[in-house]
Amino acid sequence: AAKFCRENSVPYLGICLGFQAMVVEYSRNMLGWEDANSTEFDEETKNPVVIFMPEIDKENMGGTMRLGSRNTAFTHSKHDDGSP
Repeated sequence: AAKFCRENSVPYLGICLGFQAMVVEYSRNMLGWEDANSTEFDEETKNPVVIFMPEIDKENMGGTMRLGSRNTAFTHSKHDDGSP
């Protein structure tokens, strides 16, 4: 669904798992990171594009996340073509 929506400009409301699916799909198909994944699905992935927030309780998942207000560090300062 995430790939279909991206390729066909269909609006997609991705929150929680849906957003993870979008990030993983984009990373695999647009960035070429075939093994990109969420650490929630594969803790050993070589390209973790979504991490499990350590302050979340893995035993009581669902409706427990703090959405927003989290610092995010982008590790690539330039696009692959060298542009900022």
